[in-house]
Amino acid sequence: MFEGTPNDRGFLAKLVTICEAATFLDAHRKASRALHPAISNWSLTLDIPVAIYQTDVREMSTGGTRMTFTPPYPAASLALIPSGELPPELMGYASVYREALLSNSPLYQFLCYFKIIESIRSRRARLAPERRAAGVPLTQPFEKIPVDEVTLTPWLEAIFPVRPAVWDKMIIESILLPEATGKAFTYVSDSVLVGLRNNIAHALFEVTELAISIDDQVKMEAIHRWLPIAKCMTRRMLKNEFRNLVLAGLPDPQ
Repeated sequence: MFEGTPNDRGFLAKLVTICEAATFLDAHRKASRALHPAISNWSLTLDIPVAIYQTDVREMSTGGTRMTFTPPYPAASLALIPSGELPPELMGYASVYREALLSNSPLYQFLCYFKIIESIRSRRARLAPERRAAGVPLTQPFEKIPVDEVTLTPWLEAIFPVRPAVWDKMIIESILLPEATGKAFTYVSDSVLVGLRNNIAHALFEVTELAISIDDQVKMEAIHRWLPIAKCMTRRMLKNEFRNLVLAGLPDPQ
């Protein structure tokens, strides 16, 4: 049972429920499993997107609380290095990246980042024999996830010109996943990201009856968990691929 609270305009602003759960994660899963089908039905019926921007989970006996939320993007000055006209390939990648940022859907964001990652890998596979035949040296750097916080900070600052004053623990832990630290981008993509992409594809793109629900919280947790890494991989690969055009003013860690 969820109890709704209106905002000062009389529209639904908050939903609250109480449930028995073993952990914060268990409580989040149970509440999401109960609520998400209902709000999906609201979107279907009213033709209005219904987004959850903040979730608070409070343990009744101790008062301990955990919160997840979607923050707004920070304001930034238009401090850019003039690059003239972008090549058509880069224009395509930039447009897909912008699509990801414009979307409130983690699924769509993930698909956009994955598309860029896989497209760059395909581009490299196409260009490698052409460069060898022309006698052009292949100098593509080895791309991998940093191994610890010390190496992570300069790695992030080389790909994000707009950044927080301090890379807090939440950001650091979202990148330094045990399954990813020190691993090559190709390993992360092949062993994890491809599987997540296939799960989404089966739900949205297969020409069959729907067999799974996007409201499945366990599947969504995996998307949320790997989305920051997919975004960082995308930015790092774009910088490496278009060295003089993408993030050229940010020095790489030595």
